[in-house]
Amino acid sequence: MTDAFMGAVIGITLFIIICLIWTKYSKPHVEGFVSGGNPKDIVSKIKSTTNNLSDKLNKTKYRNEYEDIISESETWATESQMQLLMRGKIGIGPLTESIEDVRRFNDLKVFRSNLAEMMNILDAT
Repeated sequence: MTDAFMGAVIGITLFIIICLIWTKYSKPHVEGFVSGGNPKDIVSKIKSTTNNLSDKLNKTKYRNEYEDIISESETWATESQMQLLMRGKIGIGPLTESIEDVRRFNDLKVFRSNLAEMMNILDAT
């Protein structure tokens, strides 16, 4: 046997030994639900948190105030959208400013739709 062949055999053998040791002592691969608890515990924690939030919000007592907040926020978002349009920078001037105003306009639209959804949720309770 030549020295090159012996070197290759020793190198491959060392590589296999290192791989075997590494796989033996590495963390085992766990698939599935690995959140740190079982699903029933997580569901009960979420329910507990939801109940605490419901108690703090007291939607029955403060319903009118919540409706006012949603209504005023929607008015603010509408007025802000109008202001963006009236600035006259959308479609005019540098593209970067125009794109930024379009993004703000669209973000306000999403915000308004979220407020409408919140009002529907509040009405359902």
